[in-house]
Amino acid sequence: MTAGFLSIYIPVVLTVLMFGMGLQLVASDFLRLARFPKAVLVGVVGQIVVLPSIAWLMVYFLPLPLAVSAGIVILAACPGGIASNSLSFLANADVALSVTLTAISSLLALVTLPILVGLGLDIIQLGMSEANHADAIRLPLGDTIAQLVLVLALPLSAGMIVRRYAERLAVRSDRWFRMVNLAGLLVLLTGAFIVGMDFLLANFQVLLPVLLGLNLASMLGGYLLARTFGLAMDQRLTITIELGIHNVGIGALVVLNLLHQPDWIVVPSVYSILMMLTGFAFVAGLRLHRGRAHSQPVS
Repeated sequence: MTAGFLSIYIPVVLTVLMFGMGLQLVASDFLRLARFPKAVLVGVVGQIVVLPSIAWLMVYFLPLPLAVSAGIVILAACPGGIASNSLSFLANADVALSVTLTAISSLLALVTLPILVGLGLDIIQLGMSEANHADAIRLPLGDTIAQLVLVLALPLSAGMIVRRYAERLAVRSDRWFRMVNLAGLLVLLTGAFIVGMDFLLANFQVLLPVLLGLNLASMLGGYLLARTFGLAMDQRLTITIELGIHNVGIGALVVLNLLHQPDWIVVPSVYSILMMLTGFAFVAGLRLHRGRAHSQPVS
């Protein structure tokens, strides 16, 4: 499996993934912004302000390899991942809010991702030597927006149209799309590790703690933000999960198809594994805590 294959495969997988997400969306998912603006706005602020800020602080203050720093700011700019919806369900959190935030962040990424990645890359370059500073890493704005429209906006809109006019078909195909998406992501991860194995082995001791730190800091930041604004507990849990789960396929698209750095694809790939491990650990911890609370005798 080569980088050339992945550069074709990743947009296809993302298109299918976003079409499947669109099949689950109805108008009420977006109307939630008008009905419950506070929770939605807090979640969006977490995605486009708190999360990138955490990443920028990390790459500015930590002496990291260029590829790791770039991967961190790219991950922080990626929209929420669809896996957050399932984790919110398992956590007895606000699933409707999770669906809304994932959809809105995916659409906002058309604008926010190029801006946030560009700012993050500028911060990284502030610490580089003069010789390496000029155009060391630069995200092509036009190509980025075009790619995001093709793999995010268009398939998501197409899925919503199918859901609107063929609801029975959309509902019946949901399980099939979930299976296809899971298989597609597994192939993507396998290919990413094959392509970037040398980079992974050389940087494993840095990658693991830094990406785990990014994930945990993101989740903690999401919880504290939601608590600060007085959201209900189920909404706090949802925003905590949303800020920890990213659409890593978008990160892979950026590093491979837009920045043309095959080795860097390992960064979102490692993060994808860590975010699922911490996500399930978070859910398991919640369920265990609730089980113990319910088993306490009433005095």
